[in-house]
Amino acid sequence: MNRIHQKQLKNFAQTVKTLRSNKNYTQEDLAARLDIDVRTVKRIESGDYNPSLVSMMEIADALGVTLKDLL
Repeated sequence: MNRIHQKQLKNFAQTVKTLRSNKNYTQEDLAARLDIDVRTVKRIESGDYNPSLVSMMEIADALGVTLKDLL
């Protein structure tokens, strides 16, 4: 992954973390809403996980925002 893609992934990660915090959801809450392991949420929020488009849509839905809001 090149540097620009890494930066975009880190920005996405920070957006997910901010939106989750604004909803007063813990990482465990978000994991439960997504039916995934909390370790995956931690990887998403750290920018160590590159979610698919479908996963991003599911994250947006779980946070009550649009995909555009995440991106």
